[in-house]
Amino acid sequence: MIINRIYEWARLVPGKTALICNDVPVSYAAVARAIEMTRLHIAHDAPPAGTTAIVLATSLHDAWLIVLALNALGITTICAQSSSRRVLRIADVSALSSRRSTRPFTACRPMAGRAPG
Repeated sequence: MIINRIYEWARLVPGKTALICNDVPVSYAAVARAIEMTRLHIAHDAPPAGTTAIVLATSLHDAWLIVLALNALGITTICAQSSSRRVLRIADVSALSSRRSTRPFTACRPMAGRAPG
């Protein structure tokens, strides 16, 4: 799982640049901390492991943090772009559900004000 690799890289090369966000380099240690903080923040409200969650995010940064945090909790994710001009209707996602799965989809919103650091 990619989350395990990120945590491993954060341990082995914590200061190495993992990504660049708004022209600012962000280290593996900072990315791992942000994912872990997000995971801890959503853990008490997260659906049970094995659930499929639909993540609506307005930024790629929020989407990655939430998706990786939910994956660390054992939750499968589907990510969709959300904006004020486009609203995701439940009819849009009904075709995404598997006939074999009886588990419901759960909507999770991005955390406002989270920035890598």
